[in-house]
Amino acid sequence: MAKMAPGGVGTIPVLPDTRLTPDGLKNFLEIARRECSARRRDPLLDLTSADSSLLQSALFDCLALGRHDPRYLTLVRRYLPFIEDQKSFYMAISLLAHATAHPNILWHPGNYIPEAVANEICRSFRWTPSDIAMLLSRLCLPEAGMWSYGSIGHTLYMLLREDKSLRWSIDQLLTEAFREQDLTWRSCWVKGPPFGPEWVRTDRETVILPSLTLALELAPDPKERLDELTERLPSIKKIEWFTEVSESVAEGWFGIF
Repeated sequence: MAKMAPGGVGTIPVLPDTRLTPDGLKNFLEIARRECSARRRDPLLDLTSADSSLLQSALFDCLALGRHDPRYLTLVRRYLPFIEDQKSFYMAISLLAHATAHPNILWHPGNYIPEAVANEICRSFRWTPSDIAMLLSRLCLPEAGMWSYGSIGHTLYMLLREDKSLRWSIDQLLTEAFREQDLTWRSCWVKGPPFGPEWVRTDRETVILPSLTLALELAPDPKERLDELTERLPSIKKIEWFTEVSESVAEGWFGIF
């Protein structure tokens, strides 16, 4: 609290180790900017905004604040199924990837997340079979090069691979995708129209093909895995591009990258 010194000069007592020095100015400004960003608006509340520009601004704020507090990006991950703007959904996936060792991000001091914070964020990257269906139905990965380096598919892969149970989730997704009723598929799995945004793809091949290629990528022996899947799920042979995938596996050069 300010005190009046003799002669009418206002002073504020400052501890020796908290004095602002030229060496500490950069750190002070960084903390000040972070506090101003947090106090200007609550980015977590703005994630629910119907205004796409406000939502995207909130996502960037969550990245800035999430570099020091993992709760911000953890809540972005939890909120993914409820983002109804397509561009904002893609942006959220890209921002979450900053918690991973993504090789195609141009890293600099303004977007790097310290390892301890990143590890805490990545603990939320646990994906149920329905989570993966929801992600794939929104990203609509192209048949050719769906997981290729630098693509949104590659970014999604960096998020998925953090889950140690990914192989199990993919297997369950492939199994259920062939037997769920259409209404259940739309409402509980992909959360598409009329239960979600109109731009969400509800056809099953959008989910099945990338899930199949990912299952083969994760398998120690892709040929053995493909044989097991076709025997258990014979309908998988009817999907488009199955022949191309099967031939590449048989020739021994299958890979998603």
